[in-house]
Amino acid sequence: MKFLLIVYVCINTTGDCRHPPEYPSVKNSYYECIHDGLGESYELLFGSESLFTREMINNEQLFARYTCNPIEDEGKIAT
Repeated sequence: MKFLLIVYVCINTTGDCRHPPEYPSVKNSYYECIHDGLGESYELLFGSESLFTREMINNEQLFARYTCNPIEDEGKIAT
């Protein structure tokens, strides 16, 4: 079974969440999905290529979240 990883950036004050265009992405296992979700969430907000500044994160009260949902693997999903 494969898992669909979706990483979101959310605004705490409004509850609005959006995912970047590179998501969802397919992962080979639950472990891989959780592992990558945690790391990619961090990178999205704080990584060297992040679009978010400290001021934006503070003012908008941004936070990242992710989900890992099981999907059926019928040999048609490329990783």
